[in-house]
Amino acid sequence: MLLKFAYDDFIADRKFNNTTQANINSYKYMIKPFIEYCIDEGAINVEDVNRNHLKNYLVMCQQQNKKPNTINTIILRAKAFFNYLVDEGIVKENIAKKIKVQKVDIKIDTFTDNQINQMLAFYRVQRKRHQSYSSYRNLLIVLVLLGTGIRRKELIILKWDDVDFKNQTLQVHGKSRKCKTVFLTDKLTKEILAFRAFSRSSCKTECEMSLLLIKMNLLQSIQLIMCLES
Repeated sequence: MLLKFAYDDFIADRKFNNTTQANINSYKYMIKPFIEYCIDEGAINVEDVNRNHLKNYLVMCQQQNKKPNTINTIILRAKAFFNYLVDEGIVKENIAKKIKVQKVDIKIDTFTDNQINQMLAFYRVQRKRHQSYSSYRNLLIVLVLLGTGIRRKELIILKWDDVDFKNQTLQVHGKSRKCKTVFLTDKLTKEILAFRAFSRSSCKTECEMSLLLIKMNLLQSIQLIMCLES
C-alpha cells in the first residue's frame, strides 16, 4: 500500500472516530512531514518503512533544534499511526513501539503570594474605576482560576448551566471530553452571583449562555502579567 494513501486513510479514520480537531491537526503537523521524509528516502510503500527511517527522522528533527516535547509528540503520533496500520492488517509490526521518548526537564513558574495580591488589587481597582462588563469579567477570571485551579480552556467553555449555586459546584469539561466536579468556596460563589447579576443587566442572550465571554488568548489577563514584569 502506498504510504501516502495509508496516511490519508489514517486521518479519515481519526475523523470518523470523532477525534477532536486539535488532535487531527496535531496528527497532520507531526506525521505528514515524516511521511514526506520517508518518500524522499525512497520508502514509497508502507512496507518499505522501517525503524531506521523513524530514528533518522528524529535525529534530523533534533539537529533542527526541535524541542524534546515536540520530538516526543512526533513519537507518540507515529506510534498511533502504525498502531492503526497494524490493526488494519496493513503491516505486522509497529516500528515506533520500542522507540523511547526523550527526558524533559519540567519547570513550572508559579505566582508568588505577593504577585497574586497585586493581581487581585489591580483588577479590583479596574472594576471599581470602570464599572464595565470587561472589568467585572476580568476580576472573575482571576478569582476562578485561583479559586478552582481549572485550566484556561476549561474556563473558556464554561456555561451558566455548569454552575450549581445550591451545592456550590462547577461542572468542568476537561480533556478527552471528561467532566469533573469542582467545589466553590462561599466567597467565590458570592463573586460569581454578583457577576451574574451585573452581566444580566449589561448583556443579552449571549451572556445567559456563556459564563465569561472570553477569547482564547485572554489578552486582558496578559496585560496584568506585563504590568507585573515592568
